[in-house]
Amino acid sequence: MNKSETVMKLATALAKAQGEMKAAQMNATNPFLKNKYADLGAIIEAAKPTLAKYGLSVSQMPTSADDRIGVTTILLHESGEWLEDTITLPLGDERGKSLAQVAGSVITYLRRYSLASVIGMYADEDADGNAVKRAEHEQPQEAKPEAANGHKVERPMNAQTLKNAISAKSAKYAKTSKPCTQGARGILVSQLEGLFDDKDHTEKQIKRYRLTKYLVGNSSTKDISDADANALLDWLQNSDPAVVKAEAKAALDADIVNADQQTILSEMGYGNN
Repeated sequence: MNKSETVMKLATALAKAQGEMKAAQMNATNPFLKNKYADLGAIIEAAKPTLAKYGLSVSQMPTSADDRIGVTTILLHESGEWLEDTITLPLGDERGKSLAQVAGSVITYLRRYSLASVIGMYADEDADGNAVKRAEHEQPQEAKPEAANGHKVERPMNAQTLKNAISAKSAKYAKTSKPCTQGARGILVSQLEGLFDDKDHTEKQIKRYRLTKYLVGNSSTKDISDADANALLDWLQNSDPAVVKAEAKAALDADIVNADQQTILSEMGYGNN
């Protein structure tokens, strides 16, 4: 995050604005998570009068680098104080859309999240929290994933069991032909890289590629099937984060061991068979 030399006046104005700002209308539904949310227009309309009252304004500009596209959001105060930050997502193909249309969808998505975040506006239902409450009400124990044979498995799963469980989940999604949108794939990339604590972004990418390749047979989240993408999202979003991290580490360790074994076999003249 970048900011002006001082932000005292901006912070004071924002605190007052947040005390009066009305909540945005939840006027749209997320087709993937099924939760209600406020679209970009609703957030702007809810925030604009109060921001203007206290000398605040927001400017958002598209940005791009390599194969990623993003938005830089700047919160300004009439005193000249400001703060800004940038968020990006990978840009890839989406069935039935031109690259320009995909870029437009990603930019709108990022503008909505960035705007709500910078002004502190509640713009999405707490899908995770509601899911937990429903689970506590409907069942006494946490639901465990099914292995390929339909039996419940213990968590955290070992590498092969996780691979089998994701494969089984993918097969179920394939029967429904449920699409995985560009926005959802961007979330998938972010959550996969969030499994690793490395400070170097390139190292996170490498681990994400290896993990995805091990689990679904393809390292690129842009190229995997909708069914595989939805299965991975299901694993990432419907389990305890600590458990998912442990399972990801086990899978990555297994991939490294497999790679080492293949290298040794190759050096011995056995090839990859």
